[in-house]
Amino acid sequence: MKQLHPSIGLGKLCRLFGKTRQAFYDHFWRGNDEQLQEGIIIDLVKQVRKSLPKVGTLKLIHILKDDLAAHGISIGRDSFFALLKKHQLLVKRKKRYAVTTDSNHPYKKWADMVKGLSIQTPGKYG
Repeated sequence: MKQLHPSIGLGKLCRLFGKTRQAFYDHFWRGNDEQLQEGIIIDLVKQVRKSLPKVGTLKLIHILKDDLAAHGISIGRDSFFALLKKHQLLVKRKKRYAVTTDSNHPYKKWADMVKGLSIQTPGKYG
């Protein structure tokens, strides 16, 4: 703001928006702190993922709890998930397909009765 209007004081500019100078500085400092914390968290996650590439996010929070506390960072589960999603660090789940047919069984296998059947109209076949 101050760069655009150098002749007007910061206090006056803040009052135009109904804010205090302290709120302006607090917002500025908080943004820098959050970026720093985000960088630390991402670096720690990448270090753990080098040795444990498929570890889930919930387990990752527990692994990093002491390291985050050492840096004075506290982050909730949902914020942690959002942060990892933002940086594409979530582990992709494998799709599990239902196996519906087991042709390799010891029971009698019936012949295919539809093979060679020609159907002309519904209900009539020959």
